[in-house]
Amino acid sequence: MKAFILLLGCSAALVLPTPSPRPASVGAVASSYEAPAKTSSEQGRWTKKKAKTAAGFGAKKPQKKPALGKAAAKLLEEHRGDIDAAQAERFDAYMEKLRRNDPELFADVARVRRCDPDGPARGREKLLAMTWDVVADYLPTETVDASLDARLSRVAAFARGRCLDVGCGDGSMVPHLRERTYRGVDLSGRMVDLARKRHPDAQFAKAGFFEFLARESTAWDTILFVAALQFFPDVGAVLSACASHLAPGGRVVIAHARGAAFVREERRGNPAVVKALPAVEDLLATGEFGLAHAGDDLDDFYLVVLERT
Repeated sequence: MKAFILLLGCSAALVLPTPSPRPASVGAVASSYEAPAKTSSEQGRWTKKKAKTAAGFGAKKPQKKPALGKAAAKLLEEHRGDIDAAQAERFDAYMEKLRRNDPELFADVARVRRCDPDGPARGREKLLAMTWDVVADYLPTETVDASLDARLSRVAAFARGRCLDVGCGDGSMVPHLRERTYRGVDLSGRMVDLARKRHPDAQFAKAGFFEFLARESTAWDTILFVAALQFFPDVGAVLSACASHLAPGGRVVIAHARGAAFVREERRGNPAVVKALPAVEDLLATGEFGLAHAGDDLDDFYLVVLERT
């Protein structure tokens, strides 16, 4: 979501004029923080210039002003309305708090940021959670995007029965799934809070995907990854977990309204946490799913529907 972009989310709601089904405004944030030196509270702050040179989720300002909490509003006022700079400082604050309160987890996050192939999963999840917390802090209260709605409706048309929305963000899929039994899950507690406020009749949980499946016994009819699959380093493990928790004939719906080309660009700016969306043949390589649908131009609008064999 913008000229300075925070890094991501999980899972994720669209706030941009250009369609994308989750908040697209965090890219540079999670990849720019440095631990401050012991003798200086100023080191580790990033500069607006540094933030603006990073690639991420998007590059446009939201159309509507967000409804801010006191801390977020104070930062925005201090930065004279520059949301990019306010988000950057907000993320720095989250990182500094983590460094003080949990040095081991902070070190795990740092390893993931360095693109360490052995970076712990918990470090990756914490990085994603904090990043999307910052996105949520500045998420616009309202957006109107007919083209986005049309694409999300196309995604929803392939969902049926009991639906699990992975990386649900603020619940952008809820209005399109009114006739289904819905459950949203997201790593970001701030996003889940927003989702509950915006869609009080829907159910949401703050948890990682694998953590959630481990504690739930539901056999899902549909598992949705809308602008979320690119944040999982092992797609094979994700699909195997889906197969184990789907009802017979259940579906996995993988979508990104801005397409695979956008995600490849996103990855160039955030290689620590973003993966390219897989080719259809790679999704079928596990042998656990057949192909129910694939869009004509996945670079423009990525929509692939897998059905459990």
